[in-house]
Amino acid sequence: MARYDGAASGDDDARSVVTSPDGTMVFVTGISVGDTIDYATVAYDAATGRRLWRALYNGPADGEDDALAATVTPDGSAVIITGTSQGGDSPDPGGWDYATVAYDAATGAQLWVSRYDGPGHLSDAAGALATSADGSKVFVTGHSVGTTSDDDYTTIAYRVSSGAKLWVRRYNGPGNGGDVATALATSPDGSKLFVTGSSPGSTSDTDYATVAYRAATGARLWLRRYDGPGDGSDGASSVVPSPDGSRVFVTGSSLGTASDLDYATVAYDAETGARLWLSRYNGPGNADDHARAATASPDGSRIFVTGFSAGTSGYDYATLA
Repeated sequence: MARYDGAASGDDDARSVVTSPDGTMVFVTGISVGDTIDYATVAYDAATGRRLWRALYNGPADGEDDALAATVTPDGSAVIITGTSQGGDSPDPGGWDYATVAYDAATGAQLWVSRYDGPGHLSDAAGALATSADGSKVFVTGHSVGTTSDDDYTTIAYRVSSGAKLWVRRYNGPGNGGDVATALATSPDGSKLFVTGSSPGSTSDTDYATVAYRAATGARLWLRRYDGPGDGSDGASSVVPSPDGSRVFVTGSSLGTASDLDYATVAYDAETGARLWLSRYNGPGNADDHARAATASPDGSRIFVTGFSAGTSGYDYATLA
């Protein structure tokens, strides 16, 4: 067991854990509370739990910085962290930016920091990231306030070697409301990027909204929305491509007609976005069921979805294949 207590002995909260490609190192990131709240990233020896290095990131406002996600480059040379960080000269909550930080995986030396302040200059929060298959790019997504819109999906590609911004794509749904991207994934061949989350419709509550982009340029390939049968709150939490890259699976929670929220999993053709199938699950409690994560089997024959589901005596894990 390995524990980390920050220098100020305040509250420390881990948010994400990833391993190096060769399995020798484990990287944990989250927040560490002292005089300020900072990103805190710790590297451990995977075999022994011995701490190898620790790195902190304190944004320019010297305020609150919340690390939410981590990834490691395919060659294992860098660990990249993203989240939300107060910017400018004031710790006002309206000054949140994306803050993406790259560290040397072997030493913890900071390689670069890239920040993104959206056009609304208000609240911008990144929550998911992934590297390209060739390790040249890292993609970050989350939500960012626009100039004439509420939150929009905002997806950014950076050059891994330098942190230089390659492209930015924003998506404002038909409801012109709070569009919140929660997950992204790259296709196995690295040519496509899939982003999903929740987005208000023009005549509906929030819907799943899944966008496919060309990874090299950010050009949009397709957009698909899913409004559940209850015409209420629908929000996707995970997106997973099949191992052969032919399909992409999106799961989350969706309001039913005679039930509360149910698991709802949708399969799309990765090339065209055509919907291939839809599967819903209402637990035995006929109450809220929240799908949180999904993964595909290595041969692509099955997809596994898990989350929490109302049973007859409270909430339970519920895992479906």
